[in-house]
Amino acid sequence: MELDENKLTYEYIDSIFKARINDNLATHANMVSVFHIGIETSLCLNESLQLKFLEKSKVTGKSFSGPQSFVSLLFLRNSNYLIATEELALRGLANSSYLNLRVVFEGITLIYLLYLTEIEASLFYKKQLGILTPKEESDLKKKYNWLGPKTVRSILYSGEKKDQLEMFYHELSNFAHASVKGLMMDIESKKGVVGDILGTGLMLMVSNLIAIYDIYFDIIEEKEKKKIEQTCDEIVKELEGQWPDLAPNSPEFIDKLKFNFQQ
Repeated sequence: MELDENKLTYEYIDSIFKARINDNLATHANMVSVFHIGIETSLCLNESLQLKFLEKSKVTGKSFSGPQSFVSLLFLRNSNYLIATEELALRGLANSSYLNLRVVFEGITLIYLLYLTEIEASLFYKKQLGILTPKEESDLKKKYNWLGPKTVRSILYSGEKKDQLEMFYHELSNFAHASVKGLMMDIESKKGVVGDILGTGLMLMVSNLIAIYDIYFDIIEEKEKKKIEQTCDEIVKELEGQWPDLAPNSPEFIDKLKFNFQQ
């Protein structure tokens, strides 16, 4: 048997991906359409918030700083990773898609951490900027385990909800690992797997929107609030009411949350 060099060109590889994309778009047309609505709402909201921050900065003469200055950055990063998730999923690259989804999950919990806590938020913020004092670095390491994903979840959640989200994150992590099983998912490119990825992406998209809605509730315009709520309703309808509520339920945080999204 001779080697077919034509199948080693990138043009040929790209043709396989294009065929997968067309096939998956036809199979998951409605889900992809709702996915795009969610992305458009997210990016429009981000642009609107950035304009508001800029206007406030011009009035006060102060730049937007502190832990909450990271919130909108994480929201945008989550939105970008969700875009990447869809692009990868449509090409049948499941392993990479789940890796992106795990990052989005972690990003949403960090958004809440920065909004709802003081000490933890300050430590995270200073760590990112490299301005921790020796005492703060010691506390971050010994008391908060560097604020890794598991520690953040233990701060924000309790009881049955914490257990459910731990299981959800565990499943994301298993699919994200560079395992032989993950490789086989990419090779086989099963339509059911693609649907699961897009569905999980929609679940996290709702949670991402709700988090930013809650934090900037007081400055988001009414027409924007209506658009967010309509988008969330449409996504949850596509998911048949199944989505992981990432809003923290630890007693000290409940009163700080404003948005009560009804499924």
